[in-house]
Amino acid sequence: SCPYSFRPQHQIDPSVCDLTFARSLSDEELTAFAGGHIGDTLEVRWNGPDGAQVTVKGPTISRWFGVHREADGTVVLTDMGTVNRGEKTSESGRQLVDGIERIRSAGVDIINCQAARGPGVNGYDTWAKLGFTGKIPDEVLSDAQAQFGPHVTRVEHIMQQPGGRTWWRTFGTTWKASFDTRPGSYSMTVFSRYAARINRSSEASASGQASGDTQ
Repeated sequence: SCPYSFRPQHQIDPSVCDLTFARSLSDEELTAFAGGHIGDTLEVRWNGPDGAQVTVKGPTISRWFGVHREADGTVVLTDMGTVNRGEKTSESGRQLVDGIERIRSAGVDIINCQAARGPGVNGYDTWAKLGFTGKIPDEVLSDAQAQFGPHVTRVEHIMQQPGGRTWWRTFGTTWKASFDTRPGSYSMTVFSRYAARINRSSEASASGQASGDTQ
């Protein structure tokens, strides 16, 4: 394996990306895709046919994930851990949208992660609302089926039921989540609606700011 460590202003050998992503990525694109910022350290370890392992380390975030291309050409990203020390702000929704768009533009087809529930962690709810899909964990499956019926076996089934989003926010737990970035998928249908709301909110905020500046 060939390790590469660099900061965004340094060029990375594009051969690291050629056999995994749909196209070669510049160092800036790879850093942005990984969720890094100027001054963060990005390490890419290329493992040949097993794809690449990527580590991002900075003052506000640390991430570890793998990317590989399957036999049918599907590019899969598996998030192995994220520690976000930044504060949640009104820009958090915009950052989620931009992050998924960057991953899509890099050629990733499937995102796999653990949607966790715990102190200060609400990925179990956030990822469900963004269009991630996956089986309902065994510990809450019987309760979910008692509430919504025996046909409900997946988290996205709950999210489509009347009252399902509120039920999952209250009773949901950590689950294995996947997001399909390809056009027409359930994930992209839900995500597109969310992104449209965020865009409208951003435009309204910008309009209000501009109006206030002219008074």
